[in-house]
Amino acid sequence: MCEVVDHGGTAPGPGDRLPCPRRPRGGRRSDLLQALVDALHRPAFPLALGRRCCPPTQPLLLTPPPTADAGGGRWRGEIGDVLAGLPWQGSDAARSRLQQDAKRRRQPTPGSIDLPMTIDAGPPTANDANEGFDLRADVPLSFGPHQRRFTTRRVHHLWARDVPTGLAGDEPTAPAEHDPVALLGW
Repeated sequence: MCEVVDHGGTAPGPGDRLPCPRRPRGGRRSDLLQALVDALHRPAFPLALGRRCCPPTQPLLLTPPPTADAGGGRWRGEIGDVLAGLPWQGSDAARSRLQQDAKRRRQPTPGSIDLPMTIDAGPPTANDANEGFDLRADVPLSFGPHQRRFTTRRVHHLWARDVPTGLAGDEPTAPAEHDPVALLGW
């Protein structure tokens, strides 16, 4: 159970309850999304991916440009279209590997690439064809150590075509620096 707690700008201690966004009274989904966006912009403690030793190396929230903003830092459009329109978020190692592969083949570094996408498809509808959908048994039903159970969810496999790499010839355009602790002002 999480509880909204004001820690006065300090990190929570071992016995403190961690702050979490709650669905505001009235239950509007847009208010909940806005609370999540605000929480990612102003975290109360260092963010981590599973463990404290695994801070995110890339921003967790891709902010839309003003022309694509639907208000409150949210994107307009279907998720597949939005993701296909974003520049490649590849790490420095992936960018370097792409450049090395192009150099080994004696070709210029590609200005765009095709990327696979796996998107949560939600419950089936009458109009769905089963092409491109898979079932993943990874939604926990119970967390009991001896009777851990999972249910399935549907995912859709798509391709984002011609995603800009941000690499012009052999010169990479450096991605914006990301410091996951800088948001805390430490």
